[in-house]
Amino acid sequence: MEKILVLDFGGQYNQLIARRVRDHGVFAEILPYTTSLDTIRQGNYKGIIFTGGPNSVYDPASPHYTPEVLELGVPVLGICYGCQLMAWMLGGKVETAPVSEYGKIKLTVLGGSVLRDVPQDSTVWMSHTDYIAQPPAGFTVTGKTADCPCAAMENPERGLYAVQFHPEVTHTTYGKEMLHHFLFDVCGCSGDWQMDNFIEKTVAALRAQIGDKKVILGLSGGVDSSVAAGLLSRAVGKQLTCVFVDQGLMRKDEGDFVEETFTRLFGGGHAELKLMDPDDPLNCGIEVVVQPPGKKLQMLSLLSGGEQAFVAIALYFAILEVNPAPFCIMDEIEAALDEVNVDKFADYVKRYSEKTQFVLITHRRGTMEAAERLYGVTMHEKGISDIISVDVSEIEHRAGKLLE
Repeated sequence: MEKILVLDFGGQYNQLIARRVRDHGVFAEILPYTTSLDTIRQGNYKGIIFTGGPNSVYDPASPHYTPEVLELGVPVLGICYGCQLMAWMLGGKVETAPVSEYGKIKLTVLGGSVLRDVPQDSTVWMSHTDYIAQPPAGFTVTGKTADCPCAAMENPERGLYAVQFHPEVTHTTYGKEMLHHFLFDVCGCSGDWQMDNFIEKTVAALRAQIGDKKVILGLSGGVDSSVAAGLLSRAVGKQLTCVFVDQGLMRKDEGDFVEETFTRLFGGGHAELKLMDPDDPLNCGIEVVVQPPGKKLQMLSLLSGGEQAFVAIALYFAILEVNPAPFCIMDEIEAALDEVNVDKFADYVKRYSEKTQFVLITHRRGTMEAAERLYGVTMHEKGISDIISVDVSEIEHRAGKLLE
C-alpha cells in the first residue's frame, strides 16, 4: 500500500493535512517528530510532509529532526514551520520576520513543480512570525508575497519542496491542486486507496488475532473507543462486551446519548453493552472489590479519569465473571507510560488472571510503539501473553461512516 508520512512538529493542522492527502486517494500516516529515522526508513513511504508548528527553528528547544531524513531519496514537502525547518537544516537563514503574516495573503507565483498551473496571483493562508531570509544553496524561490520574499521554494533534483503557507486549508484557493501535484507528479502516487478497504482489512486482522476469545472494551463514547468498538463489533460480534461508565461528570444527557447510540449499534446480538452509573460501587476509579469479600485490588494511577474505572471494570470481569479471561482493552495508553506503574500493574494482573491479553488502542503511532516496547517487555517478563495493537488514527475522521 502506498503511504505518505505526515511528520508532526506540533502544528494544529496535522490531522487536516493527513485528511487532505487521503481525500486524494492516498493513505497518510501521522508520526511525531520523535520517531526514529530507522522507523521512517522502514515505512517505505512514497513521500514525507513536514507539518507546521508554533516554534522558531533557531530556538534549540524547538522540535528538530536529523538532516538525514532529507537524504532518503523520498520527496519531502515542508509546510509553514516545516518549510523553515527544511531551510534551516540545509544551511539557509531563518529570522524573525520584519512583518508577520496571518490570514489571507496574496501570493505571486514564480513557477515550480508544486505551484504548476496555479495562477500568477492567488490567495493563500499564512500564519508565521519568522521567515526564510535566505534560501539554502540549490533552491529556487517559486513564490513570494509582499512581506515574504520566499513563500515557496524547491530543489527538484533532491526532491525537496517547501511552502510557507498552508495548502491544506480551504482559504488557500489552489491548495488542493498544490497537494495533488506533490502527491502525483512528484511522489508518483496512484491514488487507489479507499477507506472501505482499510476497514475491511483491519476487521479481518482483528478477527484472526482474537479468534474465539472474549473481549472487554472500556467505552467512553469518545472517538477512539467508539471507533475501536465499531471495529471489534464487526470483527467478533457477541464476543465483545463494552462497558460504559457514566461517572456523573459528563455533560447534560451525554450519558443517555451514549447509551442510546450504542444500544442501537449493538442491537441484534452483535455485542453486549454493560452500563455503570455513578452510584455503582465499582465506579470509584481507584479500587475494585473482589472475592473473597473484603479483599481489594488496588488500582494504580495508570490512566486519567474514567479510564481508571474502565481498567478496573475490565479486571473485575476478567477475575470474577468471564471464563476464559478476556482481553483487557486499555484506551489512551499514552497517559500510562510509566515503567514502575506498568511493572506493578503486571503483578496485579498476573496474580488474578493466568492469561490476560492486552490490546493497546491509540491514535498516535509513535506512542503506540513506545507502549508496545514498555508493556511488551514487562508483560512477557511476568508471563502474560502478547500485546495486540489497534491504531485508529487512520479512520477517526470517518468514525461516523464506520458506525453507520
